[in-house]
Amino acid sequence: MERSLLTTYARALGVMAAIVVAGTITLTALIAFGPFSERHALPVVYGLHLVALVVGGWIVGAAAGRRGWMHGLVLGLLYALGLGIIGFLAYDALPGSKGLLFAGLGLFFATAGGMLGVARRP
Repeated sequence: MERSLLTTYARALGVMAAIVVAGTITLTALIAFGPFSERHALPVVYGLHLVALVVGGWIVGAAAGRRGWMHGLVLGLLYALGLGIIGFLAYDALPGSKGLLFAGLGLFFATAGGMLGVARRP
């Protein structure tokens, strides 16, 4: 993998983290000061992660120019691995069947984002 593609992966992961952090802060403010309750939080957080995966896949797919599905899949694997490590270290828990299902769904969304990034490349 060439150097510019590695920086693209790093940039995509940074954009993904920014999306999740900004969405989480917005959700927290809406729960604290708005009409939402905590029961609405889980679907919104899952949605934030999926949007971040599509956007990240799009970024690496557009930068790669070909095989966007593969680059999106690699990015999704890196993201899932990172979330798995954070979850294990923070909660001392291994992912269950629900977590693995979400990881598979996330890989699908990142792969789709990579394909869209290649298709929409100017």
